[in-house]
Amino acid sequence: SSLRHVAREFGFSKTKVHKIFKKYKLHPYRADLVQHFGQGDNERRLKFIAWITTCTNNDPLFLNYILWTDESKFTNNGVLNKQNNRYRLNGNPHWAVDTNYQTTMLEDVPLLLCQKLFFQQDGAPPHNAIIVRQQYNEMFGNRWMGTHGPVKWPPRSPDLTPLDFFLWGHLKTV
Repeated sequence: SSLRHVAREFGFSKTKVHKIFKKYKLHPYRADLVQHFGQGDNERRLKFIAWITTCTNNDPLFLNYILWTDESKFTNNGVLNKQNNRYRLNGNPHWAVDTNYQTTMLEDVPLLLCQKLFFQQDGAPPHNAIIVRQQYNEMFGNRWMGTHGPVKWPPRSPDLTPLDFFLWGHLKTV
């Protein structure tokens, strides 16, 4: 939030808040709602599409067995004003939120279905930690896709997930 809002909330002058932010090297960050392709992204996308096409040709229901994961921001008026969503931090937060819902959710899925499930994880930095990848390997074996997974998830590819490509936009118009 802005210096003015913080100053008002805590009863400090704007100058004092600015000095505190400067002392602790806190910089304003705002969400960038655009994904920019990087070098090598096209090759990874094409390789992934070839893999998923082969899987779908072998089993027409393959896409039904993918646990697509993602997150989205909802507001009471349907608009995300990134100018109003600033955070003071001493490093780029990469906008990740940790949750532990997947394990609980999977406890209610029949074992035969679990053995067919394929877990999809995007490239958010928390998803790439070694401990997280070890957990995916333990739970899914080679049946998961991610930045460093057995199946390489193409970076910056929200158009390849039904959640980003369709669901979030649809829900925000309802």
